[in-house]
Amino acid sequence: MAKSLKAMLKTTLGRGPLNQMRSVLRTIGVQNMFLVHSCGRMEVKPRWGFDRRVNRNFFLLMVLDGKGVFRAGGRTIPLHKGRIVFVSNGMEHSAEQDIDDPPNIIPVRFYTYDVATGERRDVTQQPFFLSLATTNAVKFQEMFESLHGQHVIARGAFRTGYCSTLLHHILCDMLFELGLDRPGGAIRDKRIAGVQQFIAENPLDRSNIRELAERAGLSEKYFTRLFRKQIGVTPKSYQVSSRLNHARTLLEQTSMSVKEIAGVLEYPDPYVFSKQFKAHFGVAPSGVR
Repeated sequence: MAKSLKAMLKTTLGRGPLNQMRSVLRTIGVQNMFLVHSCGRMEVKPRWGFDRRVNRNFFLLMVLDGKGVFRAGGRTIPLHKGRIVFVSNGMEHSAEQDIDDPPNIIPVRFYTYDVATGERRDVTQQPFFLSLATTNAVKFQEMFESLHGQHVIARGAFRTGYCSTLLHHILCDMLFELGLDRPGGAIRDKRIAGVQQFIAENPLDRSNIRELAERAGLSEKYFTRLFRKQIGVTPKSYQVSSRLNHARTLLEQTSMSVKEIAGVLEYPDPYVFSKQFKAHFGVAPSGVR
């Protein structure tokens, strides 16, 4: 019995949550969508909390401020500003507030349903949970508040689809920040993540490997090896990908010619740009329009 319990906890707390969440998210927008059952914004009153609850729905919680404690999967998770917790259906969990500083929270209950039939569909193989102390509380709070506003206040014609998309975005960003959604489930190095973000946000930048390594505070050799291990491609390949993604956006959203875009991206000539674009996307720039 002890061995069985140990194995179960290892699955629940190890890479199991990663694989479970990935499996859920891969179906959203294809076979399934999320449907919000309830979403509130509340400054909890004295004696807030619940004991040993098991829900049929998914449960998602973000703490805007204040403190408390959340328990799931045999772990005790401190609640504080920026803490986000996801609990799947079937996972026993409980919570309690800090009496001196009760939390202000946005709790969401939701489930998946089949797009074709409109019927509820349970997609998890076993109960699991994820917990994140985000480093970008403002971004997540905006998404949670937008979700609350759309579900409770706006209630427009596109409410269901919009809420499903927001939930999908929130959960994908949770995986991203946790460093779990990487090849082999590798833990993220913040130095590499910082360079990755810089490249993604500055697609026209032409920094070489030495300059990128200096930005990360690493040697060129170690930076290149760590970047490839964490991101799955070399820094140079990621720069090219970022540049070409930007080019595609310009093709789709502006009237700029292929020659003009090649010039903006500092390619030596349109032919080189077109050849690289087709190799990356499988279609020539002219085929995008």
